[in-house]
Amino acid sequence: MKLLPATFPHQFYQMITVSLESFEKDTKIVQESRDGLINRKYCGKDECKFLLAYHLLEQETQANMHFESSIQIAQRLNRTVVLPNVGGSRMHVCRPFPFSFYYDIDGLQQIFPTVQFITQQDFMKWTKELEEKPDTFHAHIAPRGKPFFVENEEPKINYLNNSECLI
Repeated sequence: MKLLPATFPHQFYQMITVSLESFEKDTKIVQESRDGLINRKYCGKDECKFLLAYHLLEQETQANMHFESSIQIAQRLNRTVVLPNVGGSRMHVCRPFPFSFYYDIDGLQQIFPTVQFITQQDFMKWTKELEEKPDTFHAHIAPRGKPFFVENEEPKINYLNNSECLI
């Protein structure tokens, strides 16, 4: 019978540690490549960045002006614009109809040829398919003099999930 060297447990531990680190690295690579494929599917890039104006307070005419402003902001920030649902002369994620029910998306694309657009429905599919969920920044643009004032806002997750129809 041959005795194992005294260093065996330490060597074994190192081997397990190296294997686990390698496994974690391989898993992260697979996850990143899977999310990369999902991102390319929905926005044509390895990384997706969106702007979603999920609650435009005004009715249609004023909402159109605000929405055009949000498109211009997205253009300058290099973001894909999420086209919110519509209904009752409003643009809002809780409305029952897709953006195309009221508006011509191809016509919008002609007006803003350098901006990418995604429907709310596809945006929701994207968020569900991702392994690593995206970070968010919520802001409220307030008409307090000129120029408008942008306030950082803590997201109210339960409210957004329930009231804003983002689930």
